[in-house]
Amino acid sequence: MASISPLDFPLLYDAVSIGGISFGPVGCIAEVVGGGDPRKIDEKAGYGQDGSAPVYVGRTLSKFTLKLTMWTSEAINYYVDTLLPAISPPPTAKNTNALDFFHAYVSNPPQNITSVLVEDIGQMVQTDPGVWVAEIKLMRFVKPKPAVGKPAASKGSPKKATAKDDADLEIEALTAQVKSLANDDD
Repeated sequence: MASISPLDFPLLYDAVSIGGISFGPVGCIAEVVGGGDPRKIDEKAGYGQDGSAPVYVGRTLSKFTLKLTMWTSEAINYYVDTLLPAISPPPTAKNTNALDFFHAYVSNPPQNITSVLVEDIGQMVQTDPGVWVAEIKLMRFVKPKPAVGKPAASKGSPKKATAKDDADLEIEALTAQVKSLANDDD
């Protein structure tokens, strides 16, 4: 896919589509704050060993805020009358679907956020005379997939992983020394 620069297409980055409703960029700006592609990495320490090893256990859900800045009556009315009714109802037994989502900043790689759940709809706040801001907290929705991996080493690592570590080699050397000393006593 070709890159779509915000410098070449600024209006694309000021708009959002959520739940099939497009919002912006006329009379408002739709901004994503805090979108990411978080990963969960656990530390696994071995019994009786110094240090630990990282274990990738999968992606976690990205939580972010959709910030809508509005300065025209049309934008505010569209937000209140069209967008809010589409995103306000929480999931129920009859409607468990997440909302389709697109914003140029986070709906492309690496975030790939294209489906969301609404966590919180904040109140509209006047930030300047005639400028109103509404913040909607969203969470990425993805179906879980198995994904566990234990990194062995980096690609450029000069030391190859072996079954024997330094402690094993020291034990072998000391064992050989003890055997040597036991044979000398005979």
